[in-house]
Amino acid sequence: MLAAEGIPFEIVPGVSAAIAVPACAGIPLTHRRLSSSFAVVTGHDCDKARPDVDWARLATAVDTL
Repeated sequence: MLAAEGIPFEIVPGVSAAIAVPACAGIPLTHRRLSSSFAVVTGHDCDKARPDVDWARLATAVDTL
């Protein structure tokens, strides 16, 4: 879709869009004074009606979700 619209892009193998997009936009996922960890979590699971994510535990395990 990007190529069809003439929008420049680059594919970097092994770099997730969850990290690349904020980096390109200048948005830090962590900050030395505020957070030292982050987690990337999917909001869906194709095989289940509800994902097996322990949201309460995850919310206290990392600084940025």
